[in-house]
Amino acid sequence: VIRSLPCNLVHAEDAQGGGITLNGVAGTSGMEALRRAIPADSANITWRVQEFDGPYCPVLDLLRALPDAAPGGLTLRQEGGPALLRDNQVITLQATMPGFAGFLHVAYVQHDALAGAPTVAPLIPGPGYPAQTFPARAAIPLGTPRAGSPGWTVGPPFGTDMIVAVASTAPLFARPLPDSQP
Repeated sequence: VIRSLPCNLVHAEDAQGGGITLNGVAGTSGMEALRRAIPADSANITWRVQEFDGPYCPVLDLLRALPDAAPGGLTLRQEGGPALLRDNQVITLQATMPGFAGFLHVAYVQHDALAGAPTVAPLIPGPGYPAQTFPARAAIPLGTPRAGSPGWTVGPPFGTDMIVAVASTAPLFARPLPDSQP
């Protein structure tokens, strides 16, 4: 049912001791659809779905069409947990590869009010992060300043943005992507 609903990237997982835990993100419209589809009085359902407001539903719908990752799949977490970031603050992330060796692709999706639509900037591969394979289950720190990369810092325009990560066994693109595109 969840996969058929718009504007969400939510996965149901078996919870310890029985029941189901819903994890992921959903836009406001997607959260409303989830709440209508899943009865409020459903026993043993734990909601861990983060709701957001922004123009990212097409991104979630595209990602939801990809094959499901196996348990222990790719994870991407903000260091220190989700928090509101401020101007000039470094965006630090931790990616953990799934149970296979492969390429990591990370993109920054920003709401550009002037363009009227989201813009996408590739982070990996990108400056300081060449295309490369990573071992299965490798922990990869991302965003901090280091040789070849000034790090990823928060700057205008401000608002709710999204970072998307995909692991693949082969590069997704034959040549480097533009610095920014719709």
